[in-house]
Amino acid sequence: MSIATERLIAGLIANEAPFVAAELTTPSGAPFRIAAKDAEGVTLIVGAGTNLVVTWAALFRALTYLLENGHNAANPCTIGANVVPSTASDFCRATRSKLSIWVSGGPVTYGPMISPYVVGLLKALGLVAIGQGTPPGPLQVWLQ
Repeated sequence: MSIATERLIAGLIANEAPFVAAELTTPSGAPFRIAAKDAEGVTLIVGAGTNLVVTWAALFRALTYLLENGHNAANPCTIGANVVPSTASDFCRATRSKLSIWVSGGPVTYGPMISPYVVGLLKALGLVAIGQGTPPGPLQVWLQ
């Protein structure tokens, strides 16, 4: 992870995430709000009142993935969110916590799908843009 990315997230923790209770949306338009923020990340209220924690580490992983893969407006990244990790995009899997990893190269157990909320948060902070491929295709994200 670059020092710039680390400083960026540190700034988000300290200053840039004051929008507790703000109404935000995922790339597909689903509403969510930030209930709280702390040293670990932000707690979101999604759907019909379900709490979902998005860690600062997840935001690090998303930004790192986009940076390392050169995803900008000319090279957008397919968000590819899916609750089934084996069907999800690399970006979606990159945002998730790996709950357990078999050392022998066996299966990885991932945490919940959070990429739509990660993208919504990063968009609200002005760090990424979202769009749809042409002809209308999958939702995409890229660094601003």
